[in-house]
Amino acid sequence: MDDLTHKNLETTRGFNYSYYVKLSTTSKPNLLFAHGWPDSAHLWTAQIAHFLSLSYGCIAIDCLGYAGTSKPADPEAYNGEEMAGDVVEILDAEGLDKVILVGHDWGSLLIGKVGLWHPERVFGSIFLVVADRPPAPMDLDQFLVMIKKVMGYEAFS
Repeated sequence: MDDLTHKNLETTRGFNYSYYVKLSTTSKPNLLFAHGWPDSAHLWTAQIAHFLSLSYGCIAIDCLGYAGTSKPADPEAYNGEEMAGDVVEILDAEGLDKVILVGHDWGSLLIGKVGLWHPERVFGSIFLVVADRPPAPMDLDQFLVMIKKVMGYEAFS
């Protein structure tokens, strides 16, 4: 990540996004990387080094709720359509019309939403380690207790 510039962007929703960027200076496209749970943009360090060596541009975001990005307590803040809009605001801030999206785990869910709500901004998508989980009701309080028990600390405070 040493070759990338760390930036912060406050979205129109009022959330701060932390991300790392080095744009392509060639005709090669830019890739946007979205990490999974419980991780950060640093998950992609090796992959970014590889793609930069091939003259691709790279953006790695700290997804909402992680690392240097805002961690809203309201579950409604994690609405897929609105988070996709946050990603588009990052693209706009960097002057990018289209990117190749790369997502791992929960990051795959996010990039899927970007492709769904903003297909005109996407050259292509790469989904890595995606779990298949049918929609089901979720008790957020019970989930947070379980996460604290498993991790030994409050990961989403």
